[in-house]
Amino acid sequence: MTTPCDQCFEITCPHGANAASRCVAFGFHNPAANRNPDGTYSAAMKASMPLETRQLDGLHTDRITGHTVVAAAAIVATAADTALIAGLAADTVVLSDVGKLIGLVEKFPMQAAAAKSNLNRLLSTANGAQTAQIGIAYIEIARAVANAASTPVLSATTTAQYKLVNYPLATLFQTIVKNVEKGEDHLEDKNELFDPSTGKKYIPFAKATKVTSDVNLMYSLNIFTTTVQGLTKQAPIVYFRLTKEIGRVATFRGCRKAQEYLDAILRKLDEGIFDNPVALFKSGEQNRLLMDLEVTWGPLCQPSEESKEKKPPRTDPRPRIKFGPVTQPLNGPGAGVIDDFVTKQPKLCTRYHHVPQQPCTAGLPKDHPSGKEGQCAFKH
Repeated sequence: MTTPCDQCFEITCPHGANAASRCVAFGFHNPAANRNPDGTYSAAMKASMPLETRQLDGLHTDRITGHTVVAAAAIVATAADTALIAGLAADTVVLSDVGKLIGLVEKFPMQAAAAKSNLNRLLSTANGAQTAQIGIAYIEIARAVANAASTPVLSATTTAQYKLVNYPLATLFQTIVKNVEKGEDHLEDKNELFDPSTGKKYIPFAKATKVTSDVNLMYSLNIFTTTVQGLTKQAPIVYFRLTKEIGRVATFRGCRKAQEYLDAILRKLDEGIFDNPVALFKSGEQNRLLMDLEVTWGPLCQPSEESKEKKPPRTDPRPRIKFGPVTQPLNGPGAGVIDDFVTKQPKLCTRYHHVPQQPCTAGLPKDHPSGKEGQCAFKH
């Protein structure tokens, strides 16, 4: 019988059968060890993350973890490369150098035009076998140029990339809120336009999804802190004060304003003014941000005890009348002593105004202070 894991309590976890094995759910996998050469991250690492953040792309994860892509070292030309480049410039390359041209262009794509010029000259005097060899060189040179052109550029080229590159933490929280409130949605708004050459937006980005309850806000914040701590290996205590502060604002101002406050704090961290939440709170910056927001939110109005006392009761506190018999049930007089508690207007007798008319039954008793004993209590 398979023993369940004593850390995640899953029977499929290898740690249950072998204590030396790592629990698959205990903490995130090391991002640095799970980063693929193409900039993506392994499926194993994504599986160790919360459901709401597993769709993070490599660029966003890089920004959160602080990973920087190191540029490839400059390629130094060997003596043979230098001699071949000189031959290309002089248009003196011979047929025996055709194979060497392929490797040269792979290292130095800017030599492709000169290489093709030399191949064109050689092709004019080549025999059948040499023509086939030159044809292969053409194909490989074109492939080397295409591969060099397809090297990814480490810059934002879409609105989504612009947001996550400049505001990774704020964008991460917005993504989590959107997934919590609406489910996973990977489609970008087609109306958003962005010019990668200038880095400017043509129209504002789509509004962030708003939380609908305090529960969803705090759940989203819990997913956020779990994700950031797992990716950056920060201690849980780093986000204790932040979580408490957001909870307090949510209690007094509501979840929407607490979300706005959190967004302001995260953007301040994204802008690099503070390295971490601990430094931000030690400086008291959270108080300044909250004060700025309070100006736009307006005063927090709480009803005073005096206003509560002056407020009229919602139900009619007057005692009910014990009705007696009506002296003249049909077409008799109406005393009109019963009025509406809110409008203070006398209530009409539904029996007197009924078609056909019905006998009245709500007669005033003999001890009623109005002195109209036996009359209908309602207005006729």
